[in-house]
Amino acid sequence: MEAATNEHGSLRDQVRRTKRHVADIHEALGRNAAVIAATADAVRVGQLVSGNGDNQLNLDLVKYVLIRRFTEVLSAANAELARYQADQEEEKRIARQLVARITSVSHDLQGQVAAWVLPAQYFSGDLVTIARTPAQTLHVLLGDGTGHGLAAALSALPVVQPFCSMTEMGYSLSTIAREINNKIRATLPVGRFVAAAIASIDPRTGTITVWNGGNPLCCLLDASGKVRKRFRSMHVPLGILDDASFDGELESAHYDAACQLFIASDGLIEAENETGVPFGEARALQVVAEALPALRLPALRGAIQIHLGAKMASDDISVVMVNCDQLPAAPIRSASTTSSGAELQSDAIRSSS
Repeated sequence: MEAATNEHGSLRDQVRRTKRHVADIHEALGRNAAVIAATADAVRVGQLVSGNGDNQLNLDLVKYVLIRRFTEVLSAANAELARYQADQEEEKRIARQLVARITSVSHDLQGQVAAWVLPAQYFSGDLVTIARTPAQTLHVLLGDGTGHGLAAALSALPVVQPFCSMTEMGYSLSTIAREINNKIRATLPVGRFVAAAIASIDPRTGTITVWNGGNPLCCLLDASGKVRKRFRSMHVPLGILDDASFDGELESAHYDAACQLFIASDGLIEAENETGVPFGEARALQVVAEALPALRLPALRGAIQIHLGAKMASDDISVVMVNCDQLPAAPIRSASTTSSGAELQSDAIRSSS
């Protein structure tokens, strides 16, 4: 009788230890309701078999119940995770399609403009958008939204509509930049802004004008790839200053021979390889100088990909190159017939050759 009592007590001790072990698992899994149910099953099994003299059988039964319930919990969790991932992928697909549709170029610019955007994540906060005025002046915008990913991509969206619609209506570059600045301030949360270089290329007069707010690399290359003119960042990014403080001053340059306008975001210059060395502006300019005009963008893409190696870019990278001398020039009409083709407001321009 005493031996049976001791054996019964030993079984109770084992059940208690099993319960404590299950409690530890339950705590580690964040108090999951299904784990609580598994613990209750284990306790019930322990109680049902507590009169059985085979202690090993009792423990095996408890373990079996626990394993079965935990397997059910994990299967349900995996199924829920799979559904969540599928929903996330569908949402990202729709959002990316929407962003691409909004920022897509609607003009046939084959051979005239080449652009490349490499997202650091699924979405890119960089964008390149292009539009023409009624007088066939080409407007190009390279924007770099704060950060990267979906939040940065959404930051760039308020830029596209005013840029395209006002360009097609013939507004001047500084007026467009001012409107985009106000649009960003009115639409986005405080602290979200867009560094941008906005360029106007008029093939009729051979004039390039640029508003640059926070973009580190914007320059005019000659036929040999050498820098003929740098368009400095004279302004803060769009979306920071109020309308009264906004400065619409432009820089300009003239061309009469083969040349390319080269604009890149800071993601290109700051891209680090596996040892932490940035790509750098000097390397970017060397790559384009050593390539033929038509191959400069592919050469730059290849160079940055070799530089990154197996490492992912930490920031979005965007590049645009415009073959200025290949742009079609609309005929210059008399003043009486150019109301639809003339810019609607004049710009404050700083000119240099």
